[in-house]
This record gives sequence, structure tokens and C-alpha cells, in this order.
Amino acid sequence: MPRTAFLSMLMIAPALLLVAEPSFAVGKKKTGGKADPAVGTVEKVLRAEVAGQIDRRGQLVSTLEQNPDSGAARWQSGFVRDGNHWRSFDEALPSTAASELLDEYRARRQEAAQNSSGQLELANWCKKHGLTDQNRAHLSASLALSPTRNDPVILQRLGYQRIGTQWRVPVRPEQPN
Repeated sequence: MPRTAFLSMLMIAPALLLVAEPSFAVGKKKTGGKADPAVGTVEKVLRAEVAGQIDRRGQLVSTLEQNPDSGAARWQSGFVRDGNHWRSFDEALPSTAASELLDEYRARRQEAAQNSSGQLELANWCKKHGLTDQNRAHLSASLALSPTRNDPVILQRLGYQRIGTQWRVPVRPEQPN
């Protein structure tokens, strides 16, 4: 028993020293980028906002005209970075094929029957259109709503394997480090 305790201490002590050692990066400021010239003005506007009601966007308009590349002024004026450009947070996003597909999915989900066959039909549609997470969710819902809860087709699509008389999720071997 004393030998086990000694070995445990030998293994724990270095870990404690690593955790207790102060980090050299804490407290340091970034030094690589250019300073944002509008930060001082943004700070003044934010302090004024804390003191009372002001129109932050209105106060920062002239700052944005003078410093259009100021991230701090853009952010505090209600803009969000979208790729390489800033857009207003209330500006509608352009429609994409992915968003149109999700809109169609949501409409189909609203109309789908809340029974096993309705959920299976929606899962099939999701699989056909590459919506893997939604496919799995509707397969699970179909299985839960199934009277037998033992539908081999659904279980196989969910990754289960039949072992004897039971359906089991295959155990995956651990990944090597």
C-alpha cells in the first residue's frame, strides 16, 4: 500500500506543478495589429449611453464617415461582419439554395403527419435532399411512433445491427491517439 501511495504522489506532483505554474500569456496585450483610431470615440459614446439615453448609432455616424474600416465603430453601430464586409444586423440575408431547401423542409415538416409513416416519408425526403441530421431525427420519430418500435428497415437506417433476437448499436473501436 505505501508503494502505491508513493507512485501516486510521483504521478500527481508534476501535474499539480503544471497547473499551478502561472501562464506567461495572461495579462499581455496583443501587439501585432494596428490600433483602431475610433476606439476612443466609441468608448465615449458607450459611457454616455450608460449615463443616459442616447442614440448610439446616430452618435457614431460621423466616426464611421471618418474611419469606415473601424471594427469597433461598425460593431457598436449595429453592423455584423459577413465574410469580408460589414452589413447591418437588420439587413435581410440574400437567399441561397441552402436556405431555400431549409424553408421547404420546414414547410414539409409542418404538413407532415405525426405518425410513423408520415415521419418516415419526411425522413426519406430529407435523405434524398442531403439533410442528414433531419433524416436521423425523423427516423427516430418514426421509430418512436411505430406500434411495434421494432421496424427492421428503420433500425438498419439508424445504424442498428441485429444480433440474435435483439437490435444493437455496433460498438465502434476506440480511435488511436
